[in-house]
Amino acid sequence: MNLKKLKVIYLMQDLPPYEYYVNAPRPSVNWDTPNGSWVGIWGYEWGDLLGNSILAYHPEYEFEVWQPDLRADKLYSHRFDNGLCHKLFPATIHRQLNKAVVTSEAILEQLGREQNGHEIILQTDLTPHSDWLIRPNKHLKIMGILHGTIHLPIHEFFKIRKNPLRYYFLLREQQALKNIINYYDLITYQNDTNLDDLKSIYKGSLRKVTMGVDFEKFIPLDKISCRKELGLPLDKRIFITVGRMNALKQNDKVIKAFNQLKDKFDFLLVMVGTAGSSEYMEYLQKIAAPLLAEKKILFTGYKSGDSLVKYYNSADLFLMTSLSEGCSVASMEAIACETPIFSTRTGYIAELQAEHEAGYVAGIRNYREWVKVLSRYLNGQLEITTLGRSLAMREFSWRAIAGKFDMAYQQLVESSQSFSTSNSKNS
Repeated sequence: MNLKKLKVIYLMQDLPPYEYYVNAPRPSVNWDTPNGSWVGIWGYEWGDLLGNSILAYHPEYEFEVWQPDLRADKLYSHRFDNGLCHKLFPATIHRQLNKAVVTSEAILEQLGREQNGHEIILQTDLTPHSDWLIRPNKHLKIMGILHGTIHLPIHEFFKIRKNPLRYYFLLREQQALKNIINYYDLITYQNDTNLDDLKSIYKGSLRKVTMGVDFEKFIPLDKISCRKELGLPLDKRIFITVGRMNALKQNDKVIKAFNQLKDKFDFLLVMVGTAGSSEYMEYLQKIAAPLLAEKKILFTGYKSGDSLVKYYNSADLFLMTSLSEGCSVASMEAIACETPIFSTRTGYIAELQAEHEAGYVAGIRNYREWVKVLSRYLNGQLEITTLGRSLAMREFSWRAIAGKFDMAYQQLVESSQSFSTSNSKNS
């Protein structure tokens, strides 16, 4: 196998997050467009982070991140110093199975021009709405990525819904997924929830691979020093949540749980991140009013870099309370900082904590349990231990993740070469 000819195209199906950064400066890589708008590349989307780790692990590879962009009037491309190339393509939105689906003729045309002596691996999300991309390129080696919990359309079917048409569309989505899923040569997933359901419709190769964490950036630091630098109290138990705030993360349920604890205990709940909408942020602040009045909650807004590392290290306990997670990046960052974790029973971190009897794993919607456990913890009746940095490095360091993806890439290339050899013998 000639690794020098291997090219991975990581095709994101999500648009650039312009709305998320509407009040922030442009990214350093940006271009003005003819209509007075602009396009830009932040360089730390998941595909970029994976590409960086792959190129550090195997500099002989070529790795490009392709992304549809509704603002783009043409192809925009930037190559970073490490060789990673990120491209933005003109895109449009179509209605498919009652959903808005982003497609790009420019991406399809470029893929048709890419087979110039390279062994191409197309790495992209596994969704029911990818027929426009997958079917025309089924001759390529295609790796599907499941970022969160394995969630098939049929899993939504048995929920009570006001609109009966939704049941019809869910059945159509399930069939659409079944029609294309076996064009994927390999699928990666992050935890075992619903794995049997996936296996019932997919007959190809499966590998469990999560996202990664920079263990040189997220490191244990002295708790008191971090609190002093951030202006946090030195004599209180500090709890922390990190991430974008929305209903999926159950931030409101966290606040309500601490509302029940505020009269008995002295603590500080630190919520790092921004809300998905101004309305949700207003809702959180409204229900947090009793905690705000007693200075027992702090909304910090978005944090990154050294500041974020210090917030993790300032905390006594990290709270991961999502309804659904593949493998929470924030939880991995907390473990890297050796901060213990209270987690709901979802995602790979919860699986590992249960396996190694570390942290605390609670019911996803068992809010009474949340309050009871947190009360025992604040009383000193319950010790919550960390999963362990050395174990986490073996699981989640970017080098470990790159190694796992490298094995998957090699498997795809070897299967392609075996197929070509078999065809040549039979011709």
